[in-house]
Formats: sequence, structure tokens, C-alpha cells
Amino acid sequence: MPRLLHSCARDTTAAVVFSFDMDSHVDKKHPLMVCFEKLFAEVVPSWKVLLLSLTIVDITAQCRLFFVAGTDTVMAAMMALAYLLALNPECQEKLINEIDAAVKKDGVTYESIQSMVYLEACAKEAMRMYPAAMFLMRTCTEETTLAGINFKPGMNVDIPIAGIHYDPEFYPDPESFKPERFLPENKDSHTPYTYLPFGSGPRNCVGIRMGYLIVKVVFACLLQHVKFGTCPETMIPLKLKPRCLLPLPRRSVMLQVYSRT
Repeated sequence: MPRLLHSCARDTTAAVVFSFDMDSHVDKKHPLMVCFEKLFAEVVPSWKVLLLSLTIVDITAQCRLFFVAGTDTVMAAMMALAYLLALNPECQEKLINEIDAAVKKDGVTYESIQSMVYLEACAKEAMRMYPAAMFLMRTCTEETTLAGINFKPGMNVDIPIAGIHYDPEFYPDPESFKPERFLPENKDSHTPYTYLPFGSGPRNCVGIRMGYLIVKVVFACLLQHVKFGTCPETMIPLKLKPRCLLPLPRRSVMLQVYSRT
């Protein structure tokens, strides 16, 4: 079964990325498989920084991770942003104005998305308030002492992302939705390693750029046509399920969606 799953992942990658139709479980000498193996043999030995030897199965698994791990986390981020925009109509109006101005000439393109600094700030603030993962798990590799606590190699460490994101020492008035915290002119005011929706450092999430891009593209398209508002069924404040890795609400998030036309 594991071999069949790996073959399925390779075939999906071939179809999505290269538009190849292949069955690598049956045809192990498909031209694309031969190219993969040749490229793998040439490139991987030159990666001197790798601590572990990678196999083609490892690389395929990382490609698959983009699609599997990114589904629920991106969905949670989009739910949070829609909810927060509904509760903060002045921020939503400012964002709509930015989107309208950016897409007026060429529509939604990669370049226009990159120019929407307030959209990125809104996405980052939503992920601060409702991070895709509520905590990180890491293993200590070197002995060190922090805040009087001795950490030894092999010790497991849980990092409370939500606790850090709501610490007023790092984010004044943490309960309020303030996208301005993440505008370019304010980026130097952030304490390093206090914004962790995707982790940080060499072990951060491999899909960080894709996650941000998906959220921004979806809202750049949506807010050209609709806007979000609250309704009598909207849960205020948003209550999350306890002891969950993802920020899952206790019941469905109900919002009113208005047409802009």
C-alpha cells in the first residue's frame, strides 16, 4: 500500500506540474520517471547542508504535503479573515478600495496581488489572531538555558503560538483586529520569533508562500463582488474548540454576504 500511495503521488505531481499522464506503479521506466531519477542523482549529492540523505520518495512526499497539509490550514485562515472583516467594516472598506485600485488596469495578476500591501497585512493579522496551528512541537538539539530553564538535547518542547500572539508585550491590544501592525513601515517594530503562524527558522512551514498567496488571491477575487457582514447568528466572540491543533470554531461561523453590485 505505501508503494501504491507513493506512485499515486508521483503520478499526480506529473499531471499537475508537467501535464504528463503516467502510471509509475506499472511503468517504472516512463520517460518522466527516468528524468526524475537522473536529476535526483545529479542534484542531491551537491546538497552538502542536508543532515539526512533524501530519497525520491521523500521529495515526492514533500510535494504531496503542499496539497494535503495546506487544505485545512488555508481554509481556517480564510474563515478567520472573512469573520474579522465582517466585524470590522472600516478595515473591509479600506481593503476593498485597495483591491479595486490594484485590479482596475490588469485584473488579478501575480504582480497586482504583490502590490496589495493592506491585503497582506489583513491576512497576516488574521493569522496572528487565529493561527493555522495553535502550538508548535520541536525537539531540542543542543543544551541551553532560557529564562532559568535548562533544555537538554532530545527534550520535546511545545511552543504556544496563540499565547505568544496574544501577549500584549509583543502586540498591544491583542484582542483587536489591527492590520496596520503588519504594514511595511511597521515591520521593524516586531520582536523576532513572536509571529509564528507558519513557524520560523529552518523548520518553518514549506508552504508558507503558497498559503499566503492562496488567501490573497481568493479575497482579491471575492471582494470585487461581495462584502461580508454579521447577522443574528454570528458567534461574537468566536469560541474555539478546546485542545485542537487547528483553530476550529465550536459551531459553524455564520456571516451575511452582500453583493456589491
